[in-house]
Amino acid sequence: MIDRTQTFGADLLAVSQEAFELEDPESPDQSDDVVGVAIPAAMAFLGMAFIACGLLVAGLPPLAGFVAKFSLVSAALQTSSTDTPSVAAWSLVAGMLISGLVTIIAFSRTGIRLFWSPDDTNTPRLRISEAGPVGVLVLSCVALAFWAGPVLNYLQETAVYLDRPASYIDAVVSQNPVRNVTNGGRP
Repeated sequence: MIDRTQTFGADLLAVSQEAFELEDPESPDQSDDVVGVAIPAAMAFLGMAFIACGLLVAGLPPLAGFVAKFSLVSAALQTSSTDTPSVAAWSLVAGMLISGLVTIIAFSRTGIRLFWSPDDTNTPRLRISEAGPVGVLVLSCVALAFWAGPVLNYLQETAVYLDRPASYIDAVVSQNPVRNVTNGGRP
């Protein structure tokens, strides 16, 4: 949906300007008069969805990525037999925090280029069938952050179950195959 806001070749021009450290060309026909709606609804929706996705991927609150990152950091720093976490645990924590910072920087730069660029941007017409699923997914990520306890409990039980596959193997192996009487008793 965001691609429809850009003119043809705008992405190539943006990459070229950044690679060769060129300045944005000023168009002489720009006026200081603001005409029309300041922020069209479609652009506001796309911008807010972009921000929500950036927060989710970076693992910042109030979305579910923060709960996941916090759970991983908490598990990495818990000690079982020693008083201090290992170097690998600290490396994991540092990597997660640095990756979140790098993600926010990358999303900020991309968002500025997509939504605040002085180029002529086309305001797309969004249909409910396009915007609805995006809204539902963002709202489900917010809901997942609020009701993280039951989800984390379920995932913990699943991890314990997968860690001990003997009960599953016993359940599958102990079942007798059902014999079909019509084909001579063959399974």
